[in-house]
Amino acid sequence: MLRYAPAYLLLTLLFLAGCASHKPDFSGQTPSPELLNTRLTAAWSQMDHVEGRLKLQVKNTQFSGTMFGTLYLAPTDQLSLSLKMMFGISVGDIVISDGRYEAWFATGQFETGSVDDFDLQEITGVPFPAKDLIRIFEPLPRSISATDMLENTVSFEVTATDSLWKWRLAEASLEHQILYDPTEDRVIEERWLDAGTQSLVLLKEYGQFTRLSGVSLAQSLNLRGGGAYPTELGITFDTLELNPEWKTDPFQLKANDG
Repeated sequence: MLRYAPAYLLLTLLFLAGCASHKPDFSGQTPSPELLNTRLTAAWSQMDHVEGRLKLQVKNTQFSGTMFGTLYLAPTDQLSLSLKMMFGISVGDIVISDGRYEAWFATGQFETGSVDDFDLQEITGVPFPAKDLIRIFEPLPRSISATDMLENTVSFEVTATDSLWKWRLAEASLEHQILYDPTEDRVIEERWLDAGTQSLVLLKEYGQFTRLSGVSLAQSLNLRGGGAYPTELGITFDTLELNPEWKTDPFQLKANDG
C-alpha cells in the first residue's frame, strides 16, 4: 500500500484544490471603486436566475410573524414568490415581470398593475418602491455600471479597524454604501441612507455564504428598514439553486387588467 501513497496524496491534493474557493490576489493593487466593481461584476455576471425555498421572518409595528415560501428570481426585473404560514396556510403570491405585478392574497383580494403603482410600504412597511422588492431577495449585490461608478462615487476608503472596503455612491435622493471584505471576496453589507438627513432607509446584511459554480451566495439576509414603519426582515434560504433548468416560466403574468 505504501507504494500507492504518493498517488493517493496527489489525488487528494487535486480534489482539495478543485473544491477550494479561488479568492483574488490583491497584492500590489490599490483598493479602488474600479477594483471592487470588477469583483462585483465577476459574481453578478454568473447569476442568470435563482430558485430557493426560504423562511421569512417579519417584524414591525403592524405585523410580526414567520412565513415560508418558494422564490424564483431573475435579477433585476423578475420575481415570483409564494408565501405560506405554519401548517401550509396560504398568505399569498406575487409575480413581478416586465414592469408589472400581480398579487393574490389569501383573503381573495387580487391586485395587478405597474410596479411603480404597487404600494410596497403599505404591505411590508419597507419604504422602498416595488421594483426593489426584487433587490431585497437577491443573494448577492448588484454590480455598478461604469457610468454610475464614474459619476456617482462619493467616496471610497479602507476602514482602519478591519481593513474592509467602504464604497459610497449617490443614488438620486439616497446614498448607497457597500461594505466589502477583500479577505473573503464578498460583500457583507449594503445600506441606503437618505442623502439629506443620513437617516437609514434600508440595511441589508449578507451571511451564511455558500459557493455555487464559483459564485458566493448568501443563504442568510437580514434587512432593516427605517421610515414611518421600521421593519426587520430575516430571510434564510433552506435551499438555493443557481441557474437551474425550469420546465415552465415562473414569471408568467396570468391576468390582463385591460
